[in-house]
Amino acid sequence: MTIQLGFSTLGEPRMPTQTIAELIEDTGIRGLEMRIAEGEPLTADSAPSTAVGIRNALEGAHPLVLATYIGLADAAGTDPVRSGAAELGGAARLARAAGFPGIRVFMKDAVSEVESAIGLTAGERLAIERLAASAPVLAESGVRVLIETHDSHSSAGRLRRFLDALEASAPGIRPHVGVLWDTAHTWASGEELIESLDILGADIAHLQVKDVRRRTDPVPVSLGAGEFPIDELGEVLAQRGWHGWASLEWERAWHPELEPLRVALSVYPRWARALNVGSV
Repeated sequence: MTIQLGFSTLGEPRMPTQTIAELIEDTGIRGLEMRIAEGEPLTADSAPSTAVGIRNALEGAHPLVLATYIGLADAAGTDPVRSGAAELGGAARLARAAGFPGIRVFMKDAVSEVESAIGLTAGERLAIERLAASAPVLAESGVRVLIETHDSHSSAGRLRRFLDALEASAPGIRPHVGVLWDTAHTWASGEELIESLDILGADIAHLQVKDVRRRTDPVPVSLGAGEFPIDELGEVLAQRGWHGWASLEWERAWHPELEPLRVALSVYPRWARALNVGSV
C-alpha cells in the first residue's frame, strides 16, 4: 500500500502561486488542495486564463481538488437551484482550466444529524436538485464534486444516506459525485475510523489528516501534540488495502496560533509515517 502526501493552501492564507511551487519543490510533498477564496490566487470570479497560468506555474504539483466553500444544502437566494447549479458549473470549469480533477464542497444543512433521523431534509433535497441540474456541465468538464465530511454531514453515516438518496433520485449525476474524507471530523463525530472507511468506501477520492486536541474538543494543534490516532488510521488503511493521497489540512487560516505551514510540512512526513507512506 502506498499513501502519498499532500497539503492544503488553507495552511497559508493568500500564499502566492510561486510560494506554493517552492514549497512543493523544497518538501517533495506534491499533492495539492488549492482554496478558492477572496485574496487567493484563484477566486470564484477568476478568468480561465488565470487558471491556466496557475496550472502551468504548478506543473510540479499533483492537483487533488479546488477547495470551494459552496454549500449544497444552503437555501440562500431567490432561485437556489439555478444559482447553485451555476456556482457548481463555474467552479467545475475553473477546475478543468487549472487541471484539478475535483471541486470540494460542503453540505451546510441547517438541520442537525439528530433532527435528520427521519428521511431527507429540505436541504438535502435541494442539494440533489442542484447536483442534478449541474450534470451536463460536470459531464462535459470531467470534474467531480467532492463532498467533505464536515459540518452537518461530519459523520460518514449521514453522508452515506445522502449519497444513497442521490443515487435513487438522480442516478445520472452519481458518477460525478465523490467524497473528501476528513478523518478527524468523522472520528470526532463518534465514528471509529474503520467504520467511516467502510461506510464511504470507494467513494473516497482522497483523505485529509490533522492532529486535534481531543476527540471531544477537536481544535487543531501541532502535529504529535494531540490525540488524533494517526497510528490507528495507518492500521485501518492497511487492513482495507486503501491507497491514495493524504492531505494535511493545516487550518492556520482559522487558527493563526499554529506554526507556519512550512514548519508543519517539515514534521508531516514523520508524523504520518504510520500511514505506510511509500512516497511523498
